[in-house]
Amino acid sequence: MLRSDVARGTPTWWRPKAASSGADAYMAGLEANLGITENQAAVWSGFAEVLRSNRRRMQTVFADDHPFGVEHDRRAALEAMRRATRALFASLSASQQESARELLPLCCQP
Repeated sequence: MLRSDVARGTPTWWRPKAASSGADAYMAGLEANLGITENQAAVWSGFAEVLRSNRRRMQTVFADDHPFGVEHDRRAALEAMRRATRALFASLSASQQESARELLPLCCQP
């Protein structure tokens, strides 16, 4: 299920009209599929919060009829995602990194 959502492009939970429960289920699925350990939980939580924050931002700009928001905000969101992704990948094992490359949206690739 997760792989097919990502393979089609934008995961369904990221789409502006997706319900919060869909986002929570997607994040829980990612966490389970990546096999996040107790030692990785803090880094995962930080990554997940940045991803959720970007989702909320996208919902707001879509609701305001500004497809991608202003450039400054887009750059800040992308940089936050890059920092969180680098931290996450640094904490993952080689096999987890391989899975993450397949499962995570393009914005979350190192």
